Amino acid sequence: MEIVDSIRIEESAANVLAFVTDYDNDVRWREGVLEMRARGPVTAGTATYEKLTFLGSTYVTEGVVTEKTDRRLAFHGESDSVEARGYREVVADGDGAVVTYALDLRPKGALKLVFPLLRRLYAARVRRDLQRLKATLEP
Repeated sequence: MEIVDSIRIEESAANVLAFVTDYDNDVRWREGVLEMRARGPVTAGTATYEKLTFLGSTYVTEGVVTEKTDRRLAFHGESDSVEARGYREVVADGDGAVVTYALDLRPKGALKLVFPLLRRLYAARVRRDLQRLKATLEP
């Protein structure tokens, strides 16, 4: 299940990129994130740890940064119930920036049965996350 959404933020691309590639900030803009951290400087190969809630359950995802460039951070992670891949991309747009947040979620086990029904909920969550990011970063 792939979800991709974008939003324009009235802040410099450099500042937005610095914010979204610092995993410590995830608790400030991503709904349900209880803890998120990189295990070292954020570069390709850096291990990550995420603890989040969704629909009343708590999930722990061990992951890795798969790509870090001057505009994109890509990742891969797995929990007991889901494999996730995605990226955060920041592109300069005049005085602001366009942020794209993409997730490709692949359920495991019994979750496969209900996962198609959850697509709208995940897409709405990504939209809210981007709106929260915008509200956090704009002056």
